[in-house]
Amino acid sequence: MLKFITFDLWETVIADSPELDSQRTKYRVGNTHTFLSKKHPAIAIERIFAAHKKTWQECSALWGKARDMAFPDQVRLFVGLIDESLLISLKQSEIQSISEIYAGAVLQFPPRLIEGARETLTHLSISGYKLGLICNTGRTPGFMLRKLLESHDILKYFDSVLFSDETIVRKPDAGIFEKSLRELQADKRQTVHVGDSWENDILGAQAAGIKTVWISPESQNQADCPVIKSIVELPEVLDKI
Repeated sequence: MLKFITFDLWETVIADSPELDSQRTKYRVGNTHTFLSKKHPAIAIERIFAAHKKTWQECSALWGKARDMAFPDQVRLFVGLIDESLLISLKQSEIQSISEIYAGAVLQFPPRLIEGARETLTHLSISGYKLGLICNTGRTPGFMLRKLLESHDILKYFDSVLFSDETIVRKPDAGIFEKSLRELQADKRQTVHVGDSWENDILGAQAAGIKTVWISPESQNQADCPVIKSIVELPEVLDKI
């Protein structure tokens, strides 16, 4: 009998778009440029755009190994790629100001809550399931994603919340799933993981010995686990697992 459910975040509980991502990029780059221009007017905005892109590329190489870096390290990487001398000349408080710009973009241009997600989480919680969240972060750190979840009034439903910039290990590594099991005090035989990424969520959870439900808008008959189009369909399949 299932007692525990862990969820992916992006495209499972919240939904993003290329337009929102682009707006967040412009926010980070533009506001970082405005901040740095006060003391470093020679730094062109194009240089900051390039550093923003390069930061993603370097992080992606690490993410491809199912590893992550702490958010302060990502910010320092970004600043150093703008100009390495800034890591020496800027005060810690100034780097913190850039960090706040970098992290805060998600609240300025927030992803939407998937339709029916709050109601589904409410139903599952009332039904007695213990819920966990396992999220691979990108540019937005866990502490800011917690604020986002609070703004959507859903953080309260999760008994365990894991973000890869804090755990340093990422999906699909079994380690992050095992950490979630420990925090939930869950038996993996009584646990199911729900997510939209075949590699990160489904194969990752299965490698940890956890049952899975795949969220895929297009039906995938070859999947060896239940497939649903949205989180709202989850309660219908739980009794069949």
